[in-house]
Amino acid sequence: MEAKPCTKCKGEGTLPEYWDEQTYHQEPVGRRTCRYCRGKGNFEAPDLPAILQTIRGRKGLRSSMSFEQSRSNPRAYYVWRMARFHGGKDVTMPVTATCLIDGDPFEDMLGKVAELVAVKAFGTDMAAAYRWAGALGHSVNVPNGMPSSAYSGGPTYDSSKPEFEFPETK
Repeated sequence: MEAKPCTKCKGEGTLPEYWDEQTYHQEPVGRRTCRYCRGKGNFEAPDLPAILQTIRGRKGLRSSMSFEQSRSNPRAYYVWRMARFHGGKDVTMPVTATCLIDGDPFEDMLGKVAELVAVKAFGTDMAAAYRWAGALGHSVNVPNGMPSSAYSGGPTYDSSKPEFEFPETK
């Protein structure tokens, strides 16, 4: 699989700058390095075997990932966090994970991998969908056998939630 252009800078490696030293302007006053692709303009295809190895634990999915791991391997962190979200281990909105891969054109692929990991590790990829359906105005009957986090009023995360993700719980 080939590299794809950054979704934010469209492959240019720079973004418009609207600030000078004093003021915000309506029109760009220059360009700055794209913070999403770090000026490369594109993203290499994910190394899925390496990602899966990184998130593998002794009994399936690893129980935790550190702040340092999330920054050094944001794609692996994203798959790990989204698998926990879909599987019901942590149904708080995965804001940190989505912010870390913002601009990555492979986000959809990584999301599909996370869903497959959730099914394999937790038996479902629907816990968060059931949990959030009511909040989004849908009427849904949660089927039997879902994790308790899939039900309104159930727990939203387990003891493995990394401390740096706690702002997601507010």
